[in-house]
Amino acid sequence: MEIRLLGPVEITNDDHKPVRLERSAQRGLLAALALQPGRLVSADTLIAALWDGDPPEKAQETLAHYARAVRAALLRAGAAPDVLTNRRLTGYELHVPPDDVDYHRFTALVRNATRESSAAAAVDLYTRAIALWRGDALADVGTDWAERSSHRMRQELTDASCALFRGQMAVGAHAAAAAGVTGLLAQVTPTDEIITIGLEALARAGRHSDIDAFLNDAAARMWRLAAARPGESVHRLAARLVTEPPSVPRPPEESHGEHKSDDSNNAQVRQTAVNCGTVHFAGRDQYVSFPWRH
Repeated sequence: MEIRLLGPVEITNDDHKPVRLERSAQRGLLAALALQPGRLVSADTLIAALWDGDPPEKAQETLAHYARAVRAALLRAGAAPDVLTNRRLTGYELHVPPDDVDYHRFTALVRNATRESSAAAAVDLYTRAIALWRGDALADVGTDWAERSSHRMRQELTDASCALFRGQMAVGAHAAAAAGVTGLLAQVTPTDEIITIGLEALARAGRHSDIDAFLNDAAARMWRLAAARPGESVHRLAARLVTEPPSVPRPPEESHGEHKSDDSNNAQVRQTAVNCGTVHFAGRDQYVSFPWRH
């Protein structure tokens, strides 16, 4: 069984077939519990999440009704009979391992990637984490609480994506990083950090003639979405990368007890890119289109 929050909220059984909850409030209840598996979540907290601080007169009874529907769906997906308990009428607790929830697998993969000393291995972990996303988190819940939670989770995805792009540059996949940044900027509000990564990736990929257009497009989108403009340091970096293109050394070979050839390193990068999405090869570099859309 899997509980999926990184997109429309749903439950899948062991055959990966969805067991969907019909009401948005039921999906919201499942999401609120699945974000804290193995912990008692108070009824007051759940009521506030489901009704945005304006609960109906019989909110406790309605909450219990929704909980029964969630429990029934979990049982249809193969969960244990005690998967959802109501402890002393004070709250509800979802008894599932964190690994059964896609969001918690995502955060675990990202956490492991940040601890990884091998750039290629980190790229693989970030790629696997990002591939779990199917769209906006909690996409079909529709409450203010869900939107706030989704915004926080989207920021975690953006941070993981930026780390992936930096890792790709570290292993020499500069074009993949440049393509990834371009795709990300089409989905989120640009920041100086994202734009900076894109400028560096374009320069290292030998695409110096694209830098001005990239910066102009990113700046226009930043202004349209946030009424802000890239900082002066971003403009200085762009000008320097155009007039003084960086030399791009061969990516460092990583040691794991024995010497690895450059071909071996390239093969590892190629495999991680395949896990990430659609791959187009151009010499040593790879252009990757990512699977999520916001």
